[in-house]
Amino acid sequence: MAELLDVSLVWETSYYDFVREGLGSWDGRPVRLVVVIDRHQEEPVRYDVYTLDQDEAAVWDERHRAFEKMVGTHCCRHLPRAERKVMRGDLAYWERYPAHERLPGGKLAGWVGAEAIRPA
Repeated sequence: MAELLDVSLVWETSYYDFVREGLGSWDGRPVRLVVVIDRHQEEPVRYDVYTLDQDEAAVWDERHRAFEKMVGTHCCRHLPRAERKVMRGDLAYWERYPAHERLPGGKLAGWVGAEAIRPA
């Protein structure tokens, strides 16, 4: 599995002490990022990067746009920090998209170092 360069985080989909999962971009393609944790230090070691096909990317994009409209943009790394806002805690989002519902996984393409995916 190869180290990938120029991977960026677009949307944090899971955060607890650090980004656990998210939607990103690599080489102009949509990707899913999943943290790999050092169990002894409870810190991220790297993020595995999964490429998404067109249908998988459409599901992620639809979920991202709904989150922006119904909950806020505070998890959107594609926006400057000053523009990220929690709009409301709209429970309708979580009713429509339960947190336990798995999103399409994609195909493993490689990994990126944890230092590349830090809170901004």
